[in-house]
Amino acid sequence: MSTESDKTESTKDEKEGNLGSELVKAVAKPLYDDALSGASKEVGKALTLIGRAINVALLPLKGTVWGFERIEKHLKDALEKKLAEVPPGRVIAPPANIAVPAIEAMRYLGNDEILSDMFANLLASAMDGTNVSQPHPAFVEIIKQLHPKEAVFLRALTPSKRNLLRFKMDMTRWKSRASGVYDNQPRLEIGSGDPWSPSLSPLLLYSALDNLARLKIIEDPESRVFTHSLQLIDRRVVLNSGVVPEERELLAPIYEKVPDFLDSSREKWSEQITSLSLETKVQFTEFTEFGHSFFCHAIDRDIEAPFAASEIFDW
Repeated sequence: MSTESDKTESTKDEKEGNLGSELVKAVAKPLYDDALSGASKEVGKALTLIGRAINVALLPLKGTVWGFERIEKHLKDALEKKLAEVPPGRVIAPPANIAVPAIEAMRYLGNDEILSDMFANLLASAMDGTNVSQPHPAFVEIIKQLHPKEAVFLRALTPSKRNLLRFKMDMTRWKSRASGVYDNQPRLEIGSGDPWSPSLSPLLLYSALDNLARLKIIEDPESRVFTHSLQLIDRRVVLNSGVVPEERELLAPIYEKVPDFLDSSREKWSEQITSLSLETKVQFTEFTEFGHSFFCHAIDRDIEAPFAASEIFDW
């Protein structure tokens, strides 16, 4: 049985415990707030510094570009994000032959975020003093001559490799698990199509290809026919070892789907066929060196440009 003195002692301990807890909160909260405030201040300071550097870099353009004030805030906000990792001291004024036509073009884009973002990337590259490669002045005119859907298509391509456009795959002979020998069968088309059909109609795709080739961003599309032998092991496609790396890289995404193509032609066919020979007609394109540089400056600034314009032209 508890006595009155025990209850008194228990109440005293609870009060002391509560007091200790409140004391910890009272001490910890200011420390936490100070730490958070310090971190926030550092971030805010960095943003302020880069913002000031951008203001200084763009200052000469205010009296040069008519209507600059219409997009000034939007442009500065975009550049602050794109130049956030650049030391403020390395932000430089963009060349007038890039900045003036780019900003003038941005005034007429309205809500077109894709092309606006490409112009902002181009300006950020021109203002990044840490860049080994500076953008070519012609890049501004290229963006001005792109349809927004062409820009989306361009962003989906990879500048460092061949890009598949269309394919048609015929199976010329095959060996079934049951017979163990190559069956004497007529050739059979098992798959065809293009990766872009969900977003671009064939007409728009070829219009985009013509325009991008005209602008020297990509090479004219090339058509090739490849003949390869494959093995199927538990729906896994094994390509023969004699295929060169460039062909393997181009065709691998198609060959990976061979089991699905077979099953769509005949139920569970991929389980019955052990090896097959394919004749694959493909159409592909590659970036020009000029186009690769354009991609790195106007689309993805995290990719290193293949050459520095200053190494070619005396700018």
